[in-house]
Amino acid sequence: MVIKLEDGSRIAVIGGGPAGTFTAHFITKEARLRGLDLKIKIFDAKHFLTTGPAGCNLCAGVISETLVELMRAEGINIPETRVQRKISGYTIHAPGQTVRITQPDKVKRISVVFRGNGPLCSIPDAPISFDDFLLEHVVDEGIELIQENVAEIIPSVKGSKIKVVTQKREEEFDLVIIACGINSGLIRDLTAKKIGYRPPDSLVTIQAELPIDEDWIEEHFGDDIHVFSPTFELQRFAAVIPKTKYLTVLIVPKRNATLEDLHRFLEIPSFRALLPPTWTPPKRFCTCRPRIPIGGARGAVSDRLIFVGDAAFSRSYKNGIYSAFVCAREAADAIINHGIDKKTLNENYVRSMTEKFVRDNRYSVPLFLLHDLMRRHEFMSASFVEVLTNSTEVGKSLRRVTWDILTGNRSYKESWKEFISMSLQMSLIRSTFKQFMKRAKGITDMKFGIKDELGPLKSGAKIAIIGGGPAGASAAIALIGGAKRKGIDIHVAVYEGKRYDGRGNYNPCVGVLSPPIEKILEDIGVSFPHDLVQRKIDKYVLHGRNESIELPDEKSAAYAVRRITFDRYLLDIAKERGAEILNARVVGIEIERDRVMIYSDTDSRAVDLVIGAFGMDDGAMSLFKSETSYIPPRSTQSVLTKIHPGIEMVNSYGGSIHAYLPELAGVEFGAITPKRDHVVLNIAGAKVTARELDAFLDLPQVRNILPNTIDELRPALNFFKGKFPTAPAKSYYGDRYAIIGDASGLVRPFKGKGVNAAIMTAKCVADIALNYGISKKCFSKYEDHFQNVIHDMPFGTALRGITKVISKTGLLDKIIRIAKKEVATRRMLFDCISAHRTYGEIWSDFRKNGLMKLLWKLIFK
Repeated sequence: MVIKLEDGSRIAVIGGGPAGTFTAHFITKEARLRGLDLKIKIFDAKHFLTTGPAGCNLCAGVISETLVELMRAEGINIPETRVQRKISGYTIHAPGQTVRITQPDKVKRISVVFRGNGPLCSIPDAPISFDDFLLEHVVDEGIELIQENVAEIIPSVKGSKIKVVTQKREEEFDLVIIACGINSGLIRDLTAKKIGYRPPDSLVTIQAELPIDEDWIEEHFGDDIHVFSPTFELQRFAAVIPKTKYLTVLIVPKRNATLEDLHRFLEIPSFRALLPPTWTPPKRFCTCRPRIPIGGARGAVSDRLIFVGDAAFSRSYKNGIYSAFVCAREAADAIINHGIDKKTLNENYVRSMTEKFVRDNRYSVPLFLLHDLMRRHEFMSASFVEVLTNSTEVGKSLRRVTWDILTGNRSYKESWKEFISMSLQMSLIRSTFKQFMKRAKGITDMKFGIKDELGPLKSGAKIAIIGGGPAGASAAIALIGGAKRKGIDIHVAVYEGKRYDGRGNYNPCVGVLSPPIEKILEDIGVSFPHDLVQRKIDKYVLHGRNESIELPDEKSAAYAVRRITFDRYLLDIAKERGAEILNARVVGIEIERDRVMIYSDTDSRAVDLVIGAFGMDDGAMSLFKSETSYIPPRSTQSVLTKIHPGIEMVNSYGGSIHAYLPELAGVEFGAITPKRDHVVLNIAGAKVTARELDAFLDLPQVRNILPNTIDELRPALNFFKGKFPTAPAKSYYGDRYAIIGDASGLVRPFKGKGVNAAIMTAKCVADIALNYGISKKCFSKYEDHFQNVIHDMPFGTALRGITKVISKTGLLDKIIRIAKKEVATRRMLFDCISAHRTYGEIWSDFRKNGLMKLLWKLIFK
């Protein structure tokens, strides 16, 4: 006989987590559509606004993009105050390599939350619990919350009502929904009652909340979930989820996890390299060992009794909260629209969930078996990464499959079908064979002594750095500091042909240090030299032919410095910390199997590693071109000069950089930058010369900003020529060598980030040499680390093309007039000129805000 709910029927939901609240929400929604008046009570003694284990539901707290959209469609919008971070991608740390996968449109749709009100010992400023938010939502919908533990459930006999017993009450209900989760003691009690219910097979995982400095997380983990594949035989994978001030570590083993699994993971080099050098786990921090289901329950329904959430059906290894949502939706449909007897619930709920999850989970088995194979065999991992990073359709297909497996956007079945496509499999087979042959050759070489292992630097190691600018000095500082932390003694020699004493040398650079320069220096243990700042830059003024617009910097200001003194500052610190500084030019290098020979105009020496930090110096580039397969980056030329119009005139500029996109042929960009007692004038373009700078100085919109005495000053001007990279170099690392800074090309062009990139590339190479090794294979991590810069450059090229069209067609004045009225256009102009956002983010906003259509109309109007 079909049993149905009626007006006034009473429902008990046992568990106030997502499974319970989502089910209550959907039942309320469906009942209202049917005109049913139901009385629903949620039983849960847990207080989600309590920090630590007492308020937590033992979950990493990742809300998939699919679930975010589904919740939004239900009118359940997660407040920003409850979101710890929006995730933009996944960084996969495979054996020997690292690769990053992002959403194609760069939109951050994945949210990470705390299920309770924060970890042990944390003191949140406001409620941050996700579960508390959901509970508040359904209480607002009319659900009654009973904050008591359920001690016993007395099942129905021949269709009679079910009794729910707490310490304070005993009530009968027409329907009882078990939503307390697989980790609840009540599940064990119900299993023992022999009502036909058998919980899903499960696995004990281990989680931890590690307190880390907020800025460090932002810099080193960013908005990515980091997935690791440890080589430990009994660990399947580990995920590190960045939150605001904590890293959530989740370890999924092949067998029930122990605390030892956590300790082993915390010591793996690929993870330690991302942590602060002096970080150690606090004496007390949140850890838990929750069970996760890896199958479906049996007997998940009975007359007037239904199990939902992970105690019933869930996706294997993935999306517990999303699974709870789907379970709740299907259960509510069956309960309201079909019936609550065992037969009806089996036909309409169990059958649906078996199709959606139980059968689909079978396809996860071969996918995870392949993952385990790649984890054990490095050549298979290398072939996977090679195809994954390929720009072809096959590479896009594998990225899509990987993204969907990581995020749970698609079913395992759909991912498996795409994965086993002929084109993708052939690419993987070819790549695997190629990697296998490389490995076989490497083993043969080692057998016959052709190639020594190029492991991490050890005590007694010698390193030569060619170039003493910010990249070279920072590399020396990072190497010496890292070696000291490891307890080893190394020797670092820096070759620099210039004398940074301010006499006879000039660095052809404007000298504007953009944020977060202070944090970047701090990462290598150096304080920012505020006493060297000649002017604080807090505004940009963009000039067209007749129009101009002020674009204030609302975030953090940049600093104008004299590069010669800033470079001297870093080099002095390197010397103080133990680097040998040689005022000499390197005239030759020989990279051999077991050493690198360095020839300078003052000496020669054998070293273990050479680091090229020579900027865009043609002579040094030619040395590496002749000895390695290095190909310098494409570049754009710049010409600059400086004028001394008097302190009063210089101060009249305030903290403003005046930027120009002139109509002059061959000139892409021009700027006027005030320092302490002088002003720097510069232009950039593919082949600019002093003649173009003269023409730039004659432009009316430029002369309006220059002092009236400019014509008197011009005969005495000295012009300096330089260049900066606009694309990555080729083969900028190999066995026993790595090239950093401008010479690597890992710099966003026209972004004023040259010094930042110099320090960051230096630190990255130093960390790899100290913790991984000095082989080409080890230094491939360097390229992986800067994939975000490499992937951003095509967007920069596209935006440069658009700015050329704007400047050369005289459209800039029109756009400035629009920007004075429209915030989106004004923000776009600021982003293009400042260094705060990536080209990809600017391009995304450019398209999203309809600025492309606007530009098209202006061109053809």
